[in-house]
Amino acid sequence: MTENVEVAIIGGGAIGCSVLYHLALNGVTDTLLLEKNELTAGSTWHAAGNGGTWSGSTLITRFMCYSIDLYRRLEKEAGQPLGLHQPGSLTVTRTPDRLYDFKRQVAKGKTLGLEFDILGRDEMKAQFPLMHNDDLLVGIWDPMHGHFEPSSVTMAMAQQARAKGATIRRNCKVAGLTARTSGGWDITLEDGETITAGRVVNCGGQWAPEIARLAGSDLPIVPMLHQYFVTDTIPEIEAMAQEFPVVRDRENSFYLRQERQGLLVGPYESNPQVWQPYGIPATFGQELLPDDLDRLEAGILSAMHRVPCLENGGVNRVVHGPIPYTPDERPLIGPHPGLRDMWVCAGTAIGIIQGGGMGRFLAEWMTEGATEWDPLACHPGRFGDYATVEYTTARAIEAYAEHYAEVPYPGLEERAGRPARTGAIYDQQKTDGAVFGVVNGWERPLWFAPPGTDPVDSVGFKRPASFAHVAAEHIACREDAALFDMSIFGKYRVTGPDAKTWFESTFTGRAPKTGRATLALLCNEKGGILGDFAAAAVTDDTLVIVGAGGGEGVHWDILNDTQGLNVHLARDTTRFGVLHIAGPKSRAILDALVADDVSNAAMPFLSARTLDFGLCHALTLRVSFSGDLGYEIHVPVEYHRALYARIKAAGARFGLRLAGGRALHSLRLEKGWYLWGHDVTAEVTPFEAHMSFLVDFKKNTDFPGCTALKALADKPLKHCLCLLEVDVDDADCIGAEPIFKDGSYIGQTTSGGFGHWVKKSMAIAWIDAAHAGAGTTMDIELYGEMRKARVLDRPPFDADDERLRG
Repeated sequence: MTENVEVAIIGGGAIGCSVLYHLALNGVTDTLLLEKNELTAGSTWHAAGNGGTWSGSTLITRFMCYSIDLYRRLEKEAGQPLGLHQPGSLTVTRTPDRLYDFKRQVAKGKTLGLEFDILGRDEMKAQFPLMHNDDLLVGIWDPMHGHFEPSSVTMAMAQQARAKGATIRRNCKVAGLTARTSGGWDITLEDGETITAGRVVNCGGQWAPEIARLAGSDLPIVPMLHQYFVTDTIPEIEAMAQEFPVVRDRENSFYLRQERQGLLVGPYESNPQVWQPYGIPATFGQELLPDDLDRLEAGILSAMHRVPCLENGGVNRVVHGPIPYTPDERPLIGPHPGLRDMWVCAGTAIGIIQGGGMGRFLAEWMTEGATEWDPLACHPGRFGDYATVEYTTARAIEAYAEHYAEVPYPGLEERAGRPARTGAIYDQQKTDGAVFGVVNGWERPLWFAPPGTDPVDSVGFKRPASFAHVAAEHIACREDAALFDMSIFGKYRVTGPDAKTWFESTFTGRAPKTGRATLALLCNEKGGILGDFAAAAVTDDTLVIVGAGGGEGVHWDILNDTQGLNVHLARDTTRFGVLHIAGPKSRAILDALVADDVSNAAMPFLSARTLDFGLCHALTLRVSFSGDLGYEIHVPVEYHRALYARIKAAGARFGLRLAGGRALHSLRLEKGWYLWGHDVTAEVTPFEAHMSFLVDFKKNTDFPGCTALKALADKPLKHCLCLLEVDVDDADCIGAEPIFKDGSYIGQTTSGGFGHWVKKSMAIAWIDAAHAGAGTTMDIELYGEMRKARVLDRPPFDADDERLRG
């Protein structure tokens, strides 16, 4: 007999039980959780259970804050203690540059309603008298930080889910997953039983990739080995009047807290070990690996230096087990790429403190069709096929080793696992002095080192050495012309008689006329912006759509839906390169390359034409993210190298300069144009972004978010985006800096940088609409200092679009 359920959850750790509980809270109780062993038998049962309210990711910080509130509430609902302790925490440093990071954390905390403080040596000594701090500079105080008993928290969520009607089955190992043609999945258990589920949620933690493989897919998660140890009673700890704060030592890379009358110490070693990356042994369950304290020697010595009484405690027990890691140390939450009705909520190395929020987030998405919070930071589609086991392992080792130790400088790029994806002109760009960053696995130029300059990136909290080289590329674009490689764009092709009908039922606006291009917004069911695109009608039944490279894996599963129309959709990212010429002399350069008429009359702004470049034909769009006159040339990849060389040669007499992504970023700021994923997110509607001109309610078809946007159309704005000029000296906003008016918090920056042509420091800001009027002054907290800023009513560059359209 086959059992039928609405939702089946695979995995009974903290994450799986959280999803089950929050689905029940949202009214979904026809649910079944399948656990192959006992609840908590994965990494949950041996977790240290630490948890504060801070992460570099806003989304994960929200998870943490929600989890703390949830566990407090659950302790009351369950009627039993869950081992909740909140002594606060001290994260300490001896590095001057880390002070800038701490000041940024204090400021960013204010955007989320969190209160952090930076403490000096005497203040730290008052919080924890047993800590040696003569070599420390400062520490950051998190009053909300605590630790929890992982199994108790998990069991409490399971208990409350059952009380609301959910079902849990233990000792039920999933052996097969088969997609049903009508939707949903057949789940085959090891004993041969079949369960049919409308939707499946993979909460398998370190086993999540193996569950995905049963469904014919995979996930970029590998198990990393982590050890911590607990001491016997230490007289000095026993003598303390109250529990001391959790201590995190950044440079020495360990955490330490009180465990009864002893200490719990967990180092993050610099040479971490991945464990069974190609598949965990079938017999491995609720068990630990043999102790290997030799690996922790450096961390133990550092911990003894920081808290000398540690020397007086013998080792009572060692916990050595695997924990799941993704390439960027953030979990995978959302629809499983390429699998209908399959969801994933897995891959967090710190699942206890994140788990409550992760379950709430996914349950909201599954029941309401969209989330309150922008999902991009943890979306499973943020990685592509390049995220193999080898790549994931390399990235996970770096992320683990640098978990505490690395100073998060603005602009710092990942290093391990590169290069993964390289374009056709990668080697030519290296010869030309390119300094590369990475987007969605692709190597892309950040800036180009001129002759005599080492092509090595420089970053810092103040303007780095590369600032001058980026400035030169920026100025070249404004005075003459610049050449950008924008091949990392996500590229999609829609063909068929219903191509334009499909467009209008997918995006908020109308389809472009043949030979024209337009901007297009993709919204979720709540009206938030999931992506912005350029779309060109090449013929009456062929559309080319171009979006952010970092969103390709997120967008493709949404776009790849024919909706029953007579269309075919293709993913063209690797079939075409994109070379972008921008600047006042870009038309002259293009004219030198083609025989076609490219005058303003023949090829006005937002034109889309296939031009003859002699060696090939290439779709050319008259668009420019630089805000200047410019053209995007979509060249078949087999001609990319040759065309790159031809453009450089043709542009030499016009002052053409090679330029990278950092110059493009500063150029678009001068124009006040938004960057998707930073300024424009799923938490921002088209009205709040002043993009209502891209929303058309008079079309013959609805589109995602149509109902929500209609309800918002006539309501006054509470918040909106605006452009600011900021008074700074040697550092610029990068996003998430809090903004105040007369001492009251009114919003935050979303991105920022320096406009080298207009010689102004610029920022895009998300603020209360009441303060968004032109000329309004406000204060931005930047690295602990208040900086004056003013709202601009017009962008400082080409406000009337004379250069853009001329």
